[in-house]
Amino acid sequence: MLLGLWVLFLSLTKSCWCAPQQTCHPEDELESCSNTVAVAEEKPTCTELNLGYCNDMEYSRTIFPNILGHRSRMEAESGAEYLLLSVIHGLLNGECSPEIRLVGCSVLASPCKDDKMIKPCRSTCEALRKDCIHSFEAIEMAWPYFLDCDRFFASDQEGCFDPLVGLKV
Repeated sequence: MLLGLWVLFLSLTKSCWCAPQQTCHPEDELESCSNTVAVAEEKPTCTELNLGYCNDMEYSRTIFPNILGHRSRMEAESGAEYLLLSVIHGLLNGECSPEIRLVGCSVLASPCKDDKMIKPCRSTCEALRKDCIHSFEAIEMAWPYFLDCDRFFASDQEGCFDPLVGLKV
């Protein structure tokens, strides 16, 4: 019995020691009371492009969080989008390669300048989709949601990056 009380006491004191400190005083209204532990806002910052499947892009800096909301390289590499992008070449029997990979990488790891993301061009996405949709239909696969041209891409007027510019001669 005494041992049980001792364990209960230790577990209660441990939870008290680990709880965030309160800035509340008896005279404070409940709404004005807050924890002193503040959650740091994520400030997007440029970082070296170090995403295995995308390391040969024409730029060397990317930004996190990315367009898809991944907060780090590790989160991007463990996401379903990265996995799909890495196997899509085989699924499509090499069709639309390397274009689909380059456009996909420009979504997963958009170029960055002065801590600002440069989104891939919508016109590039639309042209790729037009050229490649038949390949997806042939294997009864939907166009990948992370290549949604209206959602994740920018217009030429907004300023954008064409990931296929190096392939155009």
